Amino acid sequence: MGHSTLMCIVIHPAIAPELITHQLSLPPSVSQTAGERIVTQKGRVLEGRYKFSKWCYKEEIDEECNLEDRLLCLIETLLFNSDFLVNIKNEGGNVSVFFNLSDPGEISLSVSHEILEKMSRLMISFGMEIFQSEH
Repeated sequence: MGHSTLMCIVIHPAIAPELITHQLSLPPSVSQTAGERIVTQKGRVLEGRYKFSKWCYKEEIDEECNLEDRLLCLIETLLFNSDFLVNIKNEGGNVSVFFNLSDPGEISLSVSHEILEKMSRLMISFGMEIFQSEH
């Protein structure tokens, strides 16, 4: 398996990303505030402003790691803030969790109904992005 990450992304019309960091007690890898100037990852300021606030937590997954176990750990952490996350959705935002897999080779992922039920309670979308690198 190649490079893999587990991500949680929160998008909201106006919330301060610092509030998300404080509530979830997870460090963001990306943090953007609605209404602020658009800035590239290299720090270049572009024309326009962010339409939504965006917050992203990302953790690296090593090859020996069980993907379902890592997903469960993240969901269990998020469950401590269920009211906050449901409120994000009720205010027009979105919370997504997904795996980003690069060159995974053969992969099998089965997500238990218990995990899916917990994600449903939190109103979290789940997905996978799979990338094949060019050789």
